[in-house]
Amino acid sequence: MDEFEEGYERFCDGLPASIAAERSAEWVDSIDREVHRLEAGLEQFSGTGTPIDSLAGDVAEYLHAGTYNINRAVARDEGPIAVVPRSHGFGSADVELVDGTGSVVGKYQAKYYATAEKSAKAQALTFGEASKRGRSSAAKAIASGEALEGDQVYGGSRRLVPEDQLDKGLEWLERRAAKEASARPGQAARYRDTASELRDRVDGGRGYTSDGLTKDGSRDAAEAVRDGRFKPSEQGLSAGQKIDPGTLLRDSAMTGAYAAALAAALELAPTVIESIHSMATGGTLDADLLRSEGAAALRAGGRGFVSGTAAAAVTTAARSGMVPALAGLGAPALATLVAITSRAIEGGVDVAVGRTGADAFAASLSRDAAVLALEAAAGAAGQALVPVPYLGYLLGSLVGSVLGAAALSAADWATFSLGITSGVVLFGRVERDYSIPEPVLAAMGLDCFDFERYAAEGFEPAPFEPASFSFDVFSPERFELGFVRRGVLEVRGVRGLVD
Repeated sequence: MDEFEEGYERFCDGLPASIAAERSAEWVDSIDREVHRLEAGLEQFSGTGTPIDSLAGDVAEYLHAGTYNINRAVARDEGPIAVVPRSHGFGSADVELVDGTGSVVGKYQAKYYATAEKSAKAQALTFGEASKRGRSSAAKAIASGEALEGDQVYGGSRRLVPEDQLDKGLEWLERRAAKEASARPGQAARYRDTASELRDRVDGGRGYTSDGLTKDGSRDAAEAVRDGRFKPSEQGLSAGQKIDPGTLLRDSAMTGAYAAALAAALELAPTVIESIHSMATGGTLDADLLRSEGAAALRAGGRGFVSGTAAAAVTTAARSGMVPALAGLGAPALATLVAITSRAIEGGVDVAVGRTGADAFAASLSRDAAVLALEAAAGAAGQALVPVPYLGYLLGSLVGSVLGAAALSAADWATFSLGITSGVVLFGRVERDYSIPEPVLAAMGLDCFDFERYAAEGFEPAPFEPASFSFDVFSPERFELGFVRRGVLEVRGVRGLVD
């Protein structure tokens, strides 16, 4: 394997974790940007002499817009953003939803009055009522024919009230609509219309809303803003507080899937290029190659999912302050840490089951660590030079991996050369082995065999079966003893018969 192939292989192994870490870091940063934007909007009220009840309404507008945008960032959504136009025109919206083209796609009018009845009644204001209260703009609109006395001032807008006033406000509007139904159906219609638009949150219909805010909560926040002691973290508005464990796991898995697709594509890229070249030159495709590389791409995708999910989770937890010990590390460093850890776990398993030796594992891990560090540094530099999301990092990482592999190969040759000429082992980096290589022995005409693969011929004893037998019967014959004379015995028939 040459330096480019080794660099590309290590680039493919390390990039999914790096891209996942960068993607998660950008996600947390986008949440932080919205938090800072909310803080900046509220700073204008610091030290103000505005009465606290009026200031509470102003602060409520910014909190609804700000928390909507924060939750939008948490959801990774590209939908409309919420803005506070601060227009003092008659009947103008307090919060607007603006899409990517700058068009207003939603309007909200906020009323944070002392009671639910007062808030609901203010939301149902007509041009006629406003004119009687001395609003010249309302009188001019009626005089010019732009509006009728019974028209609602906030028609076409949704109406925001405190979270703890919504239910009672709806009840009041429904009672008023029922009371006016027979005598003044036009009045009943405006109360019903107001009730249908009454809300306690800004909602763009994309699965997230602003945070609910009570009347007392708006006053407390207004006092904190006025006194210069407003802290988003005390309102539950930091990135670490907004990203709950379920959101963390869900987003990490989604990022891991993104990394898996990237890893599979990188694994298949050389094969696709080779196949295109083969079709262009010879008009044939190697089906076996496509099949084997397809399986390799699936394996690469699986590894990419695991490393990408882990890198995303670690980066999110560190970046959002959930793990203070890692808060100072950037995305490249965190990705490198995750990649090295996963390599260490995988290599440790190989050592445990005997697929590789401890020395080879240590050498491979140190090499991986060096290449991954160079890849991360080059990726960060590439992103700075090419500010296209992920493209600059991808190019820089590829260059860093190839250069790292080449540099390590050169270092290996220098290390081994020094070991050969001087006998220095460099703390075990060079392993001494005085055995003669097999090719040399073969060239000398000596027969070689591998002890580890040598097997003696087996021995199989011939089977046998014992013959059956029966015991013979022994019957002794009777004999007689007689005295011939003193000291002499006569024995007759001393023999046995065997049948």
